[in-house]
Amino acid sequence: RPPRSLWRIGAAAMPDMSSSSLDRDEGELWPMASLRARRQAFLDRPPWARPPRGFAVLLTTGALNPVHAGHVEMLRSAAQRLEEAGYGVLAAYLSPSHDAYVQSKAMHLNTVGLTGEFRAELVRRTVRGFGASESSDDSIDSLVSEGDGLVEFGGWEAAQPGFVGYWVVSLELQSHLVEEGIDARVFYACGTDMALRFHLGSGMRCGIGLVVVPRAGDRPPREHRREDRVLVARPTPGEISMFSSTKIREAVGRRDEEYIRRTMAPPAAQLLLYPSPEEEERFEKDFSRLRGG
Repeated sequence: RPPRSLWRIGAAAMPDMSSSSLDRDEGELWPMASLRARRQAFLDRPPWARPPRGFAVLLTTGALNPVHAGHVEMLRSAAQRLEEAGYGVLAAYLSPSHDAYVQSKAMHLNTVGLTGEFRAELVRRTVRGFGASESSDDSIDSLVSEGDGLVEFGGWEAAQPGFVGYWVVSLELQSHLVEEGIDARVFYACGTDMALRFHLGSGMRCGIGLVVVPRAGDRPPREHRREDRVLVARPTPGEISMFSSTKIREAVGRRDEEYIRRTMAPPAAQLLLYPSPEEEERFEKDFSRLRGG
């Protein structure tokens, strides 16, 4: 078997798939341009230098209310575990949950629920934003997003007429890949709390894989390497594991620019802190909620 450094994804080994070098297909519910380019880059290698376990596509869902660097880091940690297991990771989708779920949860918790349109826009800007500018903060630098096109916005879930569960979203993505002729297996990424709450210790259904990304000190389920039903990534490092959507919402209310910029991609932070008049009008309901109006 060749050294894994010959097939594992790296900035030097893969083509430039940043937003500046590749037109982002933002009109698609599952953007595929970067995924196809990454797959082709693998296939252009000699057979012995390709991923021995084939291709994988990652997915995570959630309120993303709003999205922050910790969500992106979870996907990248999961991608690293899949690479170590022998997969070539083609994409990692951030899928905001449907408004029916988020608004109901926010009402139950007596907190702010951002609209689906606003949460989706923040995810789009996050996908474009990490790696677009340098940061002096080591916790953000360790994100290694590098603008390589791995993390994408997944819009199918939020576009449905009502709430759908994470397993349905996973199966939809798997079906979409088959329809598009992409020979890749979907792996769902989640934290230890979700894996335990939904009794996912033995994996998911219908061939969907699971990658659990714990925080330091968690006791995640054991790996099930048979058919790679459950893999466990390294714990999310340092301060990133403590980033919180709740704290970001609170920071907007008190104009804590430092915390917002430390925890979010630059374009997403810019929208929260200094929206244009057009953005103020478009997301009037969200800014009113965040500012306590």
